[in-house]
Amino acid sequence: MDINAIAREIEDILFQRLELDVWERALYWHLFRHTHLEGRPTFVTGLEALSRKTAASTTKLREAIRSMAAKGCITIDDRNRAGHAITVLLPAQIPGLLVVSPPAPIDIEQLDFYQDRQYLQALMERQEGQCIYCLRMLTAESAVLDHLVSQMAGGSNSYKNIVVACHACNSRKQASSADEYLRLLYREGLLGQDDLRERLEVLSQISGGALVPVIGPKV
Repeated sequence: MDINAIAREIEDILFQRLELDVWERALYWHLFRHTHLEGRPTFVTGLEALSRKTAASTTKLREAIRSMAAKGCITIDDRNRAGHAITVLLPAQIPGLLVVSPPAPIDIEQLDFYQDRQYLQALMERQEGQCIYCLRMLTAESAVLDHLVSQMAGGSNSYKNIVVACHACNSRKQASSADEYLRLLYREGLLGQDDLRERLEVLSQISGGALVPVIGPKV
């Protein structure tokens, strides 16, 4: 038994999902100490003895035991003159407690691809690591997020409008449109005719939603 792992499951999952209050949490740890840490699942104790050990009143203990049994983290197996026979259930023994719900599907249409650069890697992979304009190879440190249609012109932060560029292109382009800037690079001889045609086609695919960046669940 991995005590550290079980302790984390108790604190992070059992207590949270079953909504145990402070008295119930203290009692659970006490019962856990006298059961699983001593190699037995069941602990027999009277309320008076339990009160002396936990500094809780017998009334409070009776309420806590009933509540914890109702929530499913303990079972009361017997009541007799010796007291209550209580079995303490570990998180893995409680049906459905450790079942992890699948993450909610990501609505990529609602994501902000400009804020905090958190989707930079996905955008770079969409562009095969190249500046969207001059085709220079980029790294995460040299890459700059750029709007195909500037914010001043009403451009959004959607994946259909946010691309990755080098610092030089981002600085020169400023508020001009992406296709205007590509044609400027062509006139200056920095892009060939085939490059210009291919770049304009890529811009059309991005703005039309045909090139969708691949992202994982948001952390």
